[in-house]
Amino acid sequence: MTLPAGYVEAQHKGNVLSEGTGEAYKQLVRKRAYQMCKSLPTRVDIIDIGCREGSAVAVFDSHDAVSRIVGIDIVPEFVLEADLGRAEIYEMDVHDLKFTDGEFHWAFCSHVLEHCYDMDKAVAEIRRVASIGLFLVLPLEEGGQFGDNSSHYFYASDPLTWLNRLVHPDWALGGLEVTKFSDLIVIYIRKQK
Repeated sequence: MTLPAGYVEAQHKGNVLSEGTGEAYKQLVRKRAYQMCKSLPTRVDIIDIGCREGSAVAVFDSHDAVSRIVGIDIVPEFVLEADLGRAEIYEMDVHDLKFTDGEFHWAFCSHVLEHCYDMDKAVAEIRRVASIGLFLVLPLEEGGQFGDNSSHYFYASDPLTWLNRLVHPDWALGGLEVTKFSDLIVIYIRKQK
């Protein structure tokens, strides 16, 4: 798959966090990862889509129920900075995941889909590699709310806009929460056949 010109550079530039903002973002991601871990059964494999420096990966690494952790990010600098622990970290595009169907039980994806140049393809790939569920953290924002962020391809200020983009007949809504940080947490569970 060919990336749009300047895509990786825009993702890096648009996602470099200042020192104060960076720590707040990391804490937020860790909090969401802990939230996901609270409901996990034992011995699950998790992929962290858009893992950045590994904030969520570190949480999953410390959780006994997680047997395998894989993190991916398209920005090479983020992959190099990732805190590995026992995790596997790869430089990879969410639009073209190099994993087999259902290779992971759960996919964790925090603040990634708004950066996807083809969100439908990215979501299809995430669904393809997750056999049980998706834990998605999505921003609720107006276009340009946080300045000129050229790394964002999609904006939604209400939960229904996101949910309409994510609906799929094989997946059921397992949970929904709007947080005080203007994030939308959506949990999807694959329907049993």
